[in-house]
Amino acid sequence: SVAAHVEELFRRRLLCAQLLARNRAHSETDMSVTRAPEPSDVLWENLQYNAGSQWRRQLLSTSLMLVLSAAGIFLIFTSNVQISPGVRNEPQSFLEFFGLWLAALLTLIAGHLIVFWIVLPISFLFERQHTHGDRELVLMVKLSFFQVATVVSQAFLFLNTSTNTNPDPDGRFGPGWYVSGANVVMMTLIGDLVAIAIVWEGLRIFPDLFRRHVLAPRAMTQAKMNELYEIPAEVTLAFRIQLMNKFVVVGLMFSFAMPVLYLVCAVYMWIAGWVDRNNFLRRLTPPPVTHDKQMEIVLSVVLPTAVVAHVVMALVFFNDLCLLDETDNYAGDSDKVLPPLAEPQLCAAVEPLSGSTCVASSAMERGLFSSISDYLVPTSDAFARQLEAAGDDLAGRGG
Repeated sequence: SVAAHVEELFRRRLLCAQLLARNRAHSETDMSVTRAPEPSDVLWENLQYNAGSQWRRQLLSTSLMLVLSAAGIFLIFTSNVQISPGVRNEPQSFLEFFGLWLAALLTLIAGHLIVFWIVLPISFLFERQHTHGDRELVLMVKLSFFQVATVVSQAFLFLNTSTNTNPDPDGRFGPGWYVSGANVVMMTLIGDLVAIAIVWEGLRIFPDLFRRHVLAPRAMTQAKMNELYEIPAEVTLAFRIQLMNKFVVVGLMFSFAMPVLYLVCAVYMWIAGWVDRNNFLRRLTPPPVTHDKQMEIVLSVVLPTAVVAHVVMALVFFNDLCLLDETDNYAGDSDKVLPPLAEPQLCAAVEPLSGSTCVASSAMERGLFSSISDYLVPTSDAFARQLEAAGDDLAGRGG
């Protein structure tokens, strides 16, 4: 009967627990017990490879991926510096601006896709995991690292890269960085939202539609037609999770400086839910039953890392914002503060009311500040000496 079967099952489990407890009590080493994988999850052809061989192959595969990642980062960064509008190019019309922006966006997407197309074959060629779940886990971790490292490294590289709006970089998140580094972050997330989440994963033009509507009808046998029409899930879950990790980490990391990233991440999460429902429930064959280690990594590593990055970067952005607000540029850079240019009409209007000396700064001339208080600089001995030196310089040039 069912009751007898359940009783026998519990009796066996109790016996196993007693044996394990007795073994731990009389042995110097603990015995670890893990749940056996489902038969559909096992990669039977890889069981011949031991742990040492797996680690050596993993090291080779990871090294190749790091080299490719570095090449991809260099390609994307170089294209953004040379192509993106406002970085080193100054478009003269809207069409020119749109063309440069589109070219930079396509190069950015291509740089990411090239690595994706290479990482997967390398993984299948060199790595020998024993289960499908372990293969998904390794791919998810590697791709998540590459995705985040690519965007973050480029954003920080622009801190010390000379651009049109930041000709003399000083390693801080100033106004010039928002045209270059912030633009890379925004373009990357919007590009992934449109090109990957909606077009590639949502529409799945290739290979799904191509296989089902072009190759399958031309198959010579019914078995071959069924094989082409069936789209296996394979490592789709790993790709979906790594893209989610990218939006969570990068979005939260730079959201203090760009609050619109909250909206971008929210839109992606909403679209991703519908895309995954449609793909996993209607288009793809059911993936093998695997473990939940991927979500364990997301909950225990990815989310805490994103929160810590958000807090740390918020302090960094706020600190640089305060330094910028003090001197219209950055404190301590005397060669960047208060050029000897002024707007006499505005100064004549506000100077008697404030009791301050009014001098137009380079930031004001670029239109980065709109408040009248940004035009006013309290009079001090050091500031008076600076004005005197600037006046002598102008007098010398006039003579």
